[in-house]
Amino acid sequence: MKGDHREEARSRLSVGLAIGRLRPTHTHSGPTTPTPVPVLATSAEEIVGTWRGEWSNGMYQRINEDGSWIVAFKLKDLETSPGALLTCRFEGSNLLLTEVDGVGDFPSCGTDTATYQVQLLEDGRIKFLARQDDCEKRRIATAQVHKRVE
Repeated sequence: MKGDHREEARSRLSVGLAIGRLRPTHTHSGPTTPTPVPVLATSAEEIVGTWRGEWSNGMYQRINEDGSWIVAFKLKDLETSPGALLTCRFEGSNLLLTEVDGVGDFPSCGTDTATYQVQLLEDGRIKFLARQDDCEKRRIATAQVHKRVE
């Protein structure tokens, strides 16, 4: 007999919850972990160094203090035979990249300016977010997480 009453109570509870008549009187949310807000770079000084994209099959990118940006497949080629040379500058949190025409072994993306944002990740890596870049090859090599190699 006791089992019948329990089953009936469960059934009423299920029906009440299903039609929204019964609502829990107390919910326990517990401590919450705040979602970190991404920090965006606003100057070249924040990203100066040599970086390797984590998904670019060995693509290296060196950003210099003077705003020059060198790209190569191999680390040693950054010095001797770069694939591309660009200039970079910031306007607020927007990173503007422009290819230097006629420099490097990679197919040219042209001299149209591309716009990225750079997230400074807590672990020291950086993540480039393409905001506007018509060059697919540059987007593939750039719009990803990079780790410092020097």
